[in-house]
Amino acid sequence: MEAQSSIAGLFRGKEPVEALNEGEEGEVVVRQTPFYGESGGQVGDKGIIEGDDSYAQVLDTHRPADQLIVHKVKLLKGALHSGDGVTLRVDNDLRWSTRKNHTSTHLLHKALRETLGPHVKQSGSLVSPQRLRFDFTHFQPLTAEEIGWVEEMVNEKVQADLPVTTEVLLLDEAIKRGATAIFEEKYGEHVRVVSVEGFSQELCGGTHVGRTGEIGAFKILSESSVSAGVRRIEAVTGFNTLHRFQEQSHLLTTLRSLLESPEDEVVETLKKLLQQNHKLSKELDVLRQKALASDEEEFLKGAERVGKNSFLFLGAPEIEKEEIRGLADRLKNRLGSGLVVLYRVKDGKVALTLSLSKNLTGKTKVSTLIKGIAPLIGGGGGGRDDFGEAGGSRPENLQAVKSQLRSEMEGLHGE
Repeated sequence: MEAQSSIAGLFRGKEPVEALNEGEEGEVVVRQTPFYGESGGQVGDKGIIEGDDSYAQVLDTHRPADQLIVHKVKLLKGALHSGDGVTLRVDNDLRWSTRKNHTSTHLLHKALRETLGPHVKQSGSLVSPQRLRFDFTHFQPLTAEEIGWVEEMVNEKVQADLPVTTEVLLLDEAIKRGATAIFEEKYGEHVRVVSVEGFSQELCGGTHVGRTGEIGAFKILSESSVSAGVRRIEAVTGFNTLHRFQEQSHLLTTLRSLLESPEDEVVETLKKLLQQNHKLSKELDVLRQKALASDEEEFLKGAERVGKNSFLFLGAPEIEKEEIRGLADRLKNRLGSGLVVLYRVKDGKVALTLSLSKNLTGKTKVSTLIKGIAPLIGGGGGGRDDFGEAGGSRPENLQAVKSQLRSEMEGLHGE
């Protein structure tokens, strides 16, 4: 799609200019254009603007006012001047894909109303060459069965190759004929109605296919929540549907190969493996807890008496992060009156877990101890009166941390 026109205005940023030169980006306004400016959820066209000795790539097109189309361009060759005659060429492949997706949103909207009920209303959309996104009012997630019904209905209308027509009507006349309007939109006295024969009518200013068969195929990718009472469907059409099926086919082939299973048994084989994995994980947890219980005896041998209290400062590099909290508390309970400090060093970072017996929390708090050692480890932390965690980037100061905490313990008396 192309047209001849002349440049009415050039802009760099927000400032009008007389010319855009090679390598520069700016905005171009022409007297008439075949480009569609972004509006109504449909993205703007891309393409080329070409002069006698100039060549500009149209990166995007938008519509800041009803009758004004602005082309965002990058000059690849020569210069564009105000008043130049130019040829404008729309990227037909992108426009073609966008048209398929836009008409599909109309089919989807109608199919949702037919499947879920008349309470369904459009509350937003995005139509691009790659995919479509449709937001609509509904009070709960769609079931797999409902998604299947909607998808099947849309594809039935695609296969029926129904005519898609447009006409301009008075707004009242269009509403009387049953055309669907977005009530948040502001419409003029005259509106453009896009009709899919025998199926849907909507007020719309976007680009559409001539017949539904041109869409080729329609595939829902996902259904999700946007906000309370608003759901979102994302879908693809045409060759993008084929690409989606190819990706899924490749995934299934890979799974079949990895599982060494026939295609129709892949799901059951995977279920059995997951059940086995869950069982083994539980058995491993039991073994890990037994090993930890055995290790605890060895860990306790490292405790020292500081005054009337016990003090254990221990490196625990092999203990999982999720288990170290419970281990610190268990060791503290077995020590009686005292403080347990477990540390782990990884990738130049140090993490400490502190657990203090409750009989000492009236004399000091773990949060207070952490504030004291935070500068030494180049970090910070926090926690409760009897438990807390800290981390920093200076593990070389662990010996200084140990000395300071031992000094703190020397001033305390257990009960």
